[in-house]
This record gives sequence, structure tokens and C-alpha cells, in this order.
Amino acid sequence: MGDIAKDDYQTDYVVGQDNIAKFGFDIHNVVFPVTALLIILFVVGTLIFPTASGELLASAKTVLSQFSTGAFCSAQTFSFFSVSL
Repeated sequence: MGDIAKDDYQTDYVVGQDNIAKFGFDIHNVVFPVTALLIILFVVGTLIFPTASGELLASAKTVLSQFSTGAFCSAQTFSFFSVSL
């Protein structure tokens, strides 16, 4: 334990080579626009259809609340296991 294995392969990949630097931000040229578009569509859809989105979010809250105890117990088990290592 304590020895660090070194990889013997070479690659031309440079971390951040697909990123775009604009306005002081370093953003990925594929992930950022897709994510921003999805967020904007969600917000605009919620503002245009408040009743339908309210019903949808309320039903999602009901479904997700049924899994909260299981998720909590899973997170606690994972945390205790990780700490015990």
C-alpha cells in the first residue's frame, strides 16, 4: 500500500481541450448549451403553464416522498461503510 501505479500509455488529449472561454468562464461547448436550454425550457414552461406544472410537480413530490426513507437509509449505510474503511 502506498505505491502509486503509473499508466504507461500516451495520449494527445488535453484536459479542457473542448472548452470555450467566454466572459471569464470556461465552459464545455456541448454540455453547457444543452443544460442551459433544458433549464430555460423548464422555467419558461413553468411560467406559461402554472396550473399544469403545479399538478406535475405535486405528483412528483408525492412519488418521491415515498422513496425518502429508503434513500435516507441507503445514504446512511453508504456513509457508515465509507467511514469504517
